Amino acid sequence: MKSGSGSCRKLARDLRVALGAAATVVVITAAACGSGANALSSQNPSATPLNESSSTVTAAKVAGIAAAHAYLSASDTAILTVNGAEVSARDLAFQLQETRDDLAGLEAEIAEATSSASLERLQSRFDLIQAAGIENVALGSLITYEGWYAEATRLGIAPSDSDIAAYVDHFRTTMNKVDLGFEQGVADALGDVYWTDFLPRQARYALVKKSLTEEETKGITDLNEAGRAWAELQIDLVDNASVKILDPAALGSATVEGAKSYVDQYQQLVAVGG
Repeated sequence: MKSGSGSCRKLARDLRVALGAAATVVVITAAACGSGANALSSQNPSATPLNESSSTVTAAKVAGIAAAHAYLSASDTAILTVNGAEVSARDLAFQLQETRDDLAGLEAEIAEATSSASLERLQSRFDLIQAAGIENVALGSLITYEGWYAEATRLGIAPSDSDIAAYVDHFRTTMNKVDLGFEQGVADALGDVYWTDFLPRQARYALVKKSLTEEETKGITDLNEAGRAWAELQIDLVDNASVKILDPAALGSATVEGAKSYVDQYQQLVAVGG
């Protein structure tokens, strides 16, 4: 099943993002894993996931709960601020787990790449993460997310508390349609704090990305041009972000300079289709 296993792995990774990622909620569409199913990224809380193969959902659920567990097991003490907004040890712990999972997923996709173009794209991203170090990648992601929020707030398009609550409610409903045991599995592993603390935090980022992307690419019909515009905005937001470190030891080997440099290189890579 080699030809289908790459798609299966991507579906599992995308669903893991749905179970616990800071940037986006992913809905699952099309056929069973192994028959060329693809994941459709969407921040639309009205979109409803369709049934997927149990193996894909299970693999993604395990990874997603692991990332959420990393968040909930860490301290909620602020370790830095970005544009005045506090970022906790929990946020960093989650993002470190996400980065490890992304690196492992890229490594698996590289091993199964079927074209030189795909291999080059995947290898470039893998090498960039390796060179930057996962601590800088994780910190760079957190600076990016808070940069989104600050810009959306400035533009008056940041999500409200009611928007976030509606998003969480919809997510809870639709994930139970994908996997009847999802809510009980979350309850057994993480408790109600998953719904009251963790998921609202991730929904905040997902919704702000949606609103800001729509605003910044409004009127741009060419997808490549829209992608470049979005990448350039993120470079600017991160370059200009005001970061104050409250607990240097909590960051490990990460530095603000290293994190910002990673984001700059990554977005430049994305802007040219890498």
